[in-house]
Amino acid sequence: MNSQRIRGFLLSCRFSHILKKAKVDVEAHTFHSWRHTFRTRLSEAGVSDDLAKRLGGWTEDATAARYDHAERVEELRAAVEKAK
Repeated sequence: MNSQRIRGFLLSCRFSHILKKAKVDVEAHTFHSWRHTFRTRLSEAGVSDDLAKRLGGWTEDATAARYDHAERVEELRAAVEKAK
């Protein structure tokens, strides 16, 4: 295992520990899923792409953009509104 994979594994273990302490379902939430949520929420709040990239620890624009689901969230919200 290289050092980056080891670091990721350790982060995941710590994150699981935090979720358990908070009584959050560890199986339903992963560190990775929370990174997607974090990036999307930053985008929804109007945080610049550059700042969001720095806050999320992404070095590549394309990678940071992959985590941004703000457009998809709006699409889903619109669908729910139509269903009301």
